[in-house]
Amino acid sequence: MSSSWLLYMLVVLLGGNPLLALALVVASAWGGNAWWRGRAWRPWAPLERWRKRRELRANLAVNPHDLTTRGELGRMLVERGQYAQARDELEQVCGRGKTLALPAWNLGQAYLKLGDLGAGQRWIEHALSLRKDLGYGQPVMDLGDYFFDRQRYADALPCYERGLAVHGGSIEGRYKLGRCRLATGDASGARAIFDEAIQAYDASPAFKRAQDRAWRWRAWWWRPKS
Repeated sequence: MSSSWLLYMLVVLLGGNPLLALALVVASAWGGNAWWRGRAWRPWAPLERWRKRRELRANLAVNPHDLTTRGELGRMLVERGQYAQARDELEQVCGRGKTLALPAWNLGQAYLKLGDLGAGQRWIEHALSLRKDLGYGQPVMDLGDYFFDRQRYADALPCYERGLAVHGGSIEGRYKLGRCRLATGDASGARAIFDEAIQAYDASPAFKRAQDRAWRWRAWWWRPKS
């Protein structure tokens, strides 16, 4: 915030144009966020997602028994943070399509976000029983995130270990596992996994490093120094 304010004042002093200064500050913040997160912000993306949800609902009005369409709508509602609505849609899908792994995972996500650990864990484990490699280990890491966010690190630890057994290249998963080890008194184990996260990041291709940059620096920050 202070750097943006200084940039604004500098441009105003040099150019005498407050509107130009504001535009440059916005552009700078946009570019910096894109560099840090590894992807550019698209201002029209919310409109595209709204149109897609509207299209899915229109299709369901014509064919309410289309499990694929309802499952896609449920997934998008989870991404949007409308977890209660997502749960209602996905319950209909999973009640009739008991062998559909992706909607079961999304339903588990919705329940976890709503604070229902029992139902969330049950649906995630069901999804993984259908496809062990579903989401490259992300479903069980979602379960770990439930515990992690509540500082239940001892419960989160085996979840991240399970997830990394499926997808060992996850920098985020390594960072969170390191935090769990550190919180449970395993400083040497935490240091080792943080080192692995940093080494894996350094060996990644450029596009992957851009996506994982924040997790790499968090691993460096939390790594025990001795």
